[in-house]
Amino acid sequence: MNTSRVSMNNRVDHRDVNPMAESSNNSAAMIVPVVLIGVVGAGIAFYRQPTVSDTIAPVVVDESHVIDRAIDQAHATLPTGSSQLGMAERHLLLRLNDSLERRLEVAGGLYAIASTHLHAGRAPEAMRVAQVCADLAPGSLLEARCWILCGHASAVTHPDLPLSIRYYERADASLGERLQQSPDDHETLRLRASAGLWLAQTKDRFGRSEEAIQHLRELTANTSLAQAQQPADRLQTLLTLGLLLHKTGLGGPAARVLSEAQELGLSESVPAPEALHALVDTTRRQWPEITDPARQNALRQLWNTPRFQHLPEWFPVGDELASAYFFAEPRQLADFEMVSRELLTSLPGVLASLPDDSEQRAELESLYATNLLLAVDSAHARSDTSEVARLVTLFETQFQGRDIQFATPLDRPAQRMHRISEIYRTSMTGHVEQLRQIHATGTAPR
Repeated sequence: MNTSRVSMNNRVDHRDVNPMAESSNNSAAMIVPVVLIGVVGAGIAFYRQPTVSDTIAPVVVDESHVIDRAIDQAHATLPTGSSQLGMAERHLLLRLNDSLERRLEVAGGLYAIASTHLHAGRAPEAMRVAQVCADLAPGSLLEARCWILCGHASAVTHPDLPLSIRYYERADASLGERLQQSPDDHETLRLRASAGLWLAQTKDRFGRSEEAIQHLRELTANTSLAQAQQPADRLQTLLTLGLLLHKTGLGGPAARVLSEAQELGLSESVPAPEALHALVDTTRRQWPEITDPARQNALRQLWNTPRFQHLPEWFPVGDELASAYFFAEPRQLADFEMVSRELLTSLPGVLASLPDDSEQRAELESLYATNLLLAVDSAHARSDTSEVARLVTLFETQFQGRDIQFATPLDRPAQRMHRISEIYRTSMTGHVEQLRQIHATGTAPR
């Protein structure tokens, strides 16, 4: 990590002091020459103007090291409650003095407090503390990080107002000033690239598409700023730019940018969970209609990519494909069976590894139940009674004594949910009766 340095200049007052004050005593002129020469020699040394080597050496502080150390130490010991964080903040501020290093240490601790507030959902407190922190470290990377944090927080506190744009722009300006002094500082370049991406995405959200495209083009050009981006950020930049070009009617350039993004996302450069999430989100935004063949083709490519398989984010892709094949007219039975079989084989192990009260487990259980029901109906249609019995047993074992919340994404037609409910009532009669008894007596049957 490149480190930038901040120095505190110490002023030294040089006074013109004459130790050989004039005397009215004329006898001073009678001093023997030998003594006078000695005094003059001493006087020359005394009156010599101070050189650079005589001045006090400036205090040099490794800014990045001090701040990063303070943030790490604070995160290791900070509480999460609002009142406890308030006490920690006051304790830090009481430690302030004229030392540059102490000021940076306090600023780093305050940044840790601000980010903890934000992660806990207390965005107004996060913004307040971050602004105090920014004032303590002007011109530093930490100042820019504080304005970025304020941008994130204001998007929560005022989602309908473009206040976050102001904070991201302030961070961008601060980083731009640093780059004028050190154009090749990698940390500054990387942070400015991240700020530029958030700024572009926010401007797009508030309808300022042309400005957003300009920011994104700068981040995709052959510049040191673009080259400083992390692969995951570059993927987001390409996807955002591609969607914006598509939305503004520039189909050709959009296709080229999205193709580059797809190639990057499928490579090993970007961590698999981040790449899959970004590619799935872009696919659904580019083709909002679930019946669009282009959307299904894109999802199928992600489903068949080995490095994504069995990630928690991978199963909803299979669920959408299985549902699309099942409800197609005519039903695409072979494609449905292929995806459904993989889902029903892989999901139980993943469910067993998740905590019982996990939100992710609840979502995947709903997905598992839905696909068990679709598989039962498919087996009924081909008169495979043994497969029907096996699937029913799987369902009743997995959900014994428990109700199951069947969830469906908002972009799926409601009639699909109605059909799934009908399959449940007619196929899982044992489970239906079990739940009826639980509701009637308040206890699960033994």
